[in-house]
Amino acid sequence: MTTTLTIAGPLDRSGLSSAEADARLRRDGPNTVHVAAGRRRALLEGGIILAIVLGGTLLGLVQEHRAPNAVAALQRQWAPWRPIRSHEPVQRRSRR
Repeated sequence: MTTTLTIAGPLDRSGLSSAEADARLRRDGPNTVHVAAGRRRALLEGGIILAIVLGGTLLGLVQEHRAPNAVAALQRQWAPWRPIRSHEPVQRRSRR
């Protein structure tokens, strides 16, 4: 089935004939917008965005909670050595 589309120019104000409008109405149905489908899609997209934002927030909270422990572990591991000012024997700390 081939369909020919004719676009009216800006000065052509005649529009469709009644017969053509009736034929298109029978063939294609009324010119309506499906609002319910649009609402469902908007709710779905909103839910996905909300899940991503909540996931990012949860990840940030977990990282904020764990950060002090990580800093303390790094400080224990890489603590600067004190200079030796006495002639006492020094025990070396082992690196883990």
